[in-house]
Amino acid sequence: MLALRADRMATVRGAIAGLTDATLAGMTEPVTEPGYPEPGSYPVRRCLQAILTEEWEHRLYAERDLDALAGTA
Repeated sequence: MLALRADRMATVRGAIAGLTDATLAGMTEPVTEPGYPEPGSYPVRRCLQAILTEEWEHRLYAERDLDALAGTA
């Protein structure tokens, strides 16, 4: 699981490192596979904000849970 997590983090780091003002202001390419969200084009900035917000919230929960396990909450 840690190797998979490290791989995903490297993917996100690479995507962020390659961002320019133009790509950040751009739109995603629609996917053709079924799923959620519905196929469509989305603002790159919105997608990046969603990823970073999710990461932040997961970290807050992990820290809270670790504090509770350690008895420091």
